[in-house]
Amino acid sequence: MKPPLISLAQRSKVIEYLFELARKQDFQKLHLQGQGNDDANHRQNDLSFILDVIIDFLDDDARRIINNDYKQKANRQWWESYYSKTTYYRLKAKATAEFLSYLKL
Repeated sequence: MKPPLISLAQRSKVIEYLFELARKQDFQKLHLQGQGNDDANHRQNDLSFILDVIIDFLDDDARRIINNDYKQKANRQWWESYYSKTTYYRLKAKATAEFLSYLKL
């Protein structure tokens, strides 16, 4: 994989934005389902579904980081029981670059 052209902070902002959009889309879908709208059942077109598929392609460390930092928004210090600070940031940089590479970003 080529080195990323954008910084870790920039990649983090993009991924945070994608998961925020997915949460909003999920909320709107629940609202539409409550109104009996059948279009709300097209899961393969959902951003949440696409992001989940990408997460499934990641290795265990990258999956853990993306899930905890962006999808679930876990406690900010969740990683301390898994990694040293240096290892966490090295793996986070790799995970964010790999995640976005699946979106061709």
